[in-house]
Amino acid sequence: MKKTIAILFVLIILAAGAFYYFRIQQRKHLDIWKVVPSSAIIAYENNSLVEDWNTIVDKSIWKTLRKMPYFHAWEQNLANADSISGKDGTLDKLFRNRAFIISAHITSAKEFDFLFSLDLNDPPGKSTFSKLIDSMLGNHSLSSKSRNYQGLELNELVDKTSKSTFTYFIHENIVVGSFTPFLVEDVVRNVSEGYNDTFKSQIPALEAISKLENDEGNIYIDFAKLPDLISGFVNSDSKGTVGMDHFSGDTYLDIKMTDHELLLNGVSTVDLTSSRSYIGTFRNQNPTRIRVTDLLPNATALLYHVTFSDFEEWQNQLTRYWSAVDTAQFRKSQDFIDRYDMKLDWVGHEAANAVLETHNRENPDQLVFVAIEDKNLAFEEMHRFANKLSTEMGDSVYIELYNDQPIVQLPFREFPAMLVGNYFEGFENSYATIFDNYLVVGNSMQVVKQFYSDLENENNWGKSVRQSNFLENTLSEASFSLMINTSLAWPMLMRKLNDKWGGVFKNYEEPLKSFDMMALQVSNLDQRFYTSVAIGHQEQIAAAPKSARLSKTQSIYTLSPIVTKPFIVKNHNNNKFEVLVQDSLNILYQISNEGEILWGDSLRQRIVSNIDQVDYFKNSKLQYLFATNSQIHLLDRNGDYLENYPLKMKKGIELQHLSVIDYDNSKRYRWLAADSQGNMYMYDKEGNNLEGWQPRTMDGPLAVAPFHLRVKGGDCIIALQTNGVLNVMNRRGEMLPGFPFDLKAHGVKDLFVNIGNDFNSTQLVTVSEEGELIAINLKAKLVQREQLYKPGSESKFWLVKDALNKTYLIARQEYNKISLLDRKGELFMEKDLISSGDLFVQYYNFSNDNQIIVVIDREQEFAFVYDRDFEPISFEPSECSHPVGLLYQSRQQEYLLYKCFRNNFSIEVFK
Repeated sequence: MKKTIAILFVLIILAAGAFYYFRIQQRKHLDIWKVVPSSAIIAYENNSLVEDWNTIVDKSIWKTLRKMPYFHAWEQNLANADSISGKDGTLDKLFRNRAFIISAHITSAKEFDFLFSLDLNDPPGKSTFSKLIDSMLGNHSLSSKSRNYQGLELNELVDKTSKSTFTYFIHENIVVGSFTPFLVEDVVRNVSEGYNDTFKSQIPALEAISKLENDEGNIYIDFAKLPDLISGFVNSDSKGTVGMDHFSGDTYLDIKMTDHELLLNGVSTVDLTSSRSYIGTFRNQNPTRIRVTDLLPNATALLYHVTFSDFEEWQNQLTRYWSAVDTAQFRKSQDFIDRYDMKLDWVGHEAANAVLETHNRENPDQLVFVAIEDKNLAFEEMHRFANKLSTEMGDSVYIELYNDQPIVQLPFREFPAMLVGNYFEGFENSYATIFDNYLVVGNSMQVVKQFYSDLENENNWGKSVRQSNFLENTLSEASFSLMINTSLAWPMLMRKLNDKWGGVFKNYEEPLKSFDMMALQVSNLDQRFYTSVAIGHQEQIAAAPKSARLSKTQSIYTLSPIVTKPFIVKNHNNNKFEVLVQDSLNILYQISNEGEILWGDSLRQRIVSNIDQVDYFKNSKLQYLFATNSQIHLLDRNGDYLENYPLKMKKGIELQHLSVIDYDNSKRYRWLAADSQGNMYMYDKEGNNLEGWQPRTMDGPLAVAPFHLRVKGGDCIIALQTNGVLNVMNRRGEMLPGFPFDLKAHGVKDLFVNIGNDFNSTQLVTVSEEGELIAINLKAKLVQREQLYKPGSESKFWLVKDALNKTYLIARQEYNKISLLDRKGELFMEKDLISSGDLFVQYYNFSNDNQIIVVIDREQEFAFVYDRDFEPISFEPSECSHPVGLLYQSRQQEYLLYKCFRNNFSIEVFK
């Protein structure tokens, strides 16, 4: 019995001791969130940093991020820390299963920095941390010192090279550090005052939210402070953060990263006892399906979208929200209701505002779509509203037909915002039409017309593969959605950024734009607001659509009027494109990619040929080859002549053409020149006139520069004369059998080659001025002679080759009407122009779905730029005196139009 009592007594003592020990230890274990101060705006939480890091670095998203120095430094610093600690897994031991928080804090008007907090959890954790610090200090690149602040010891690690200082301290089981010392001091003060001012106390509703396992961490956002963080990035006059502090409450998001998306999912909290949250206006709404996406133009840069199951109830909540946070908008809304008493029983279950990428970044084109339940009711109400507005203004209702569809002007400022809220602002005037089951409202007549053109041209999200793929990763039903096309929204973003961050974003434009699509969505589920963020990623920047206007990015003035087209050349040092132009003083200028004149030098004669780049020394350094009236010039990129140049022609020879021949791509160049009489001269690159070409005489001038063609059967030198005689010769200048061949065609201007497997299947195609389509093979056999439809006796035709010589079009002109025919001679484009009749057409075929046509009025000095369907890229013609140059940047999906007008060279951009 005594033994039993003794054992029981020992057990009681042990139990009491264990209870006391664990109770004391529990008291000593400080919750890491208590050291995160309330000044935090965003906090990132992770419990296995190294393990998750090893997963992240293998993703293509990180490969893009690491192109930017800030993220590259993170990777490098972690690698250095691992190396310094002996690569024995010390870092992994330190962070595995230990709470780690990175919080963002504002440090000045335009600066922010991070605070790092780690729960060391237990003595082994503290020992591992001490080992890491000792290893780092043993590297000799760091020095250490300490100081006392409010009774706690602060330690400072100073990088001897960069002089940057990392300040940290350990309190109980938590280590806290930052590169901004006063953030650490804020934590010390909060510790001293009993943890009364913490981030966690600001977001109590998030504490009970369940978290996903096996993700890459969690993010907490205090939306009320988010505008303060954003204000450090944007200009002081930017209105981009208006209303964001009232957007929602606090937000919690799990993070999941794949190769092509960054996905964040969680919840946002809203105080439903007040009306001070925009998301709270959806409290009684069931989210409905997003259906409008197929109609959105590809030029959509930003999309705001809302759905509602009961529009009247949502409007009541919206009015309460305005009365609480935006009294000015509330008064406007009440005034609108009182004056017009608009019936809204025709409104369906969604509305969208598509902000388009346009030249006017301050007032971009916008299209609002409001779903319609009853078209007749909608039409009647819009008609009544338009009549009332016109009566007030003492004017008649303005209606314009486009594609047989009426577009009516509604001269009421911010009309869409009166219906569906502040995210639909940007309408000084409204132009409305009804299409399908939507009221479509544009902020200009042109943007509504362009909407119809985009539908006809299938230039919308419904036909975009990339857009469809991205939408698969977004919510198909959401109360609120914000979607961003990064490339198209980029100009708007850059306009809002301040100088500091604008410079940063400009420097790292390419990697940032590879995050090509973004979506923020919130969906009401039983008054819990499910929140989703999807960020799409492409290693190559996503396709960007065509814009409605041209935006000038460079402008250079020469001493006198420019007399040549812009010759686009490549800088072999950096692979950037540069330009050569010549003015009427015969000065040749080289203009850099940045828009600076690098040099200018007089040639004393006018350039008469194209300017070709050659690799004369076979060392990947490029030179410029061209002809003037009596000389062949070869300059390096600094404008200096190569040895033996210029080559001077004999007296009386007037050059008109010059071509480069490289028979086998070996850079053993030949120069092939032709004079005004049609005589042809061939030189090796040292300037020696070759046998058989001293000269090779023709019986008339050439229509185009002679050129070389290699097909199965041998090399051909091809020369088309203005009188329609076609010459095909071998390398020695000897005519091939059947040539010369008289095409009996007047006014031929160009020649296209359909390259086949041999001489029989290779065809040379041209079009006479009278409209005969003629094709002949290299065996001198006439393959085709067809008279194209000729509307009138004054109609004239010519062949227009694609700039890359992949295909061709046929142009037909009847004074001020220009028509384009396909290779079969069938009409597929036609346009009436207010022109002089002296037109020149250029054709760029980058792909089947990516073709540009430029029509130049040489007398009026205008260039009209069209897409593949002959719809104008620009609403207005561009001033232009000569043929243009056009580049397509596939990564940015961006076009660069190089043009000259009088003494001005400029580059204009469109997408």
